[in-house]
Amino acid sequence: MSSHKEAGRRPTSPVQSSDREQEQDEDDSHDQQALLHKSEDPSRTRPPSRMLDVLITLTYCVVYLLVGPALILVNKKIMRDVGFGYPMMVSGIGQLSSAICSAIAIKVLKVQPLTCVAQVTWPFYLRNMMVVGGATAASLCFGNAGYLYLTVSFVQILKVVAST
Repeated sequence: MSSHKEAGRRPTSPVQSSDREQEQDEDDSHDQQALLHKSEDPSRTRPPSRMLDVLITLTYCVVYLLVGPALILVNKKIMRDVGFGYPMMVSGIGQLSSAICSAIAIKVLKVQPLTCVAQVTWPFYLRNMMVVGGATAASLCFGNAGYLYLTVSFVQILKVVAST
């Protein structure tokens, strides 16, 4: 007797058995992919609570509202009270510290994965990033220069009017 009859199955042609094997392989691969997706992202197993999202958003808003006036007061103190009359240097130090903190967060702490690393070449960087960086530096420089001649309250009024 053949092995097919012993197992209680009907004998099949080689074409039918290869189709069944392919279907079984596809089912196995789908099961493996589902397991990989579940193990890769633990947040899929439990959705975040709404209250936690609201709390995080409120924390970001409070920090944003506190940092702006604090920077205004610090810049005023540095340039007017201390006598450091170089607004471009103050802007540069702020941008440098921001760049260092961002590089540490992205490359060392891996807070956010880099998705388009291959697209950022030197020509792309020079055409896009340097133009935006230069415009931002000029804006910060001229904004900080106002601290040399204007009061803090007037500078705050100007920033509120300019943002609307």
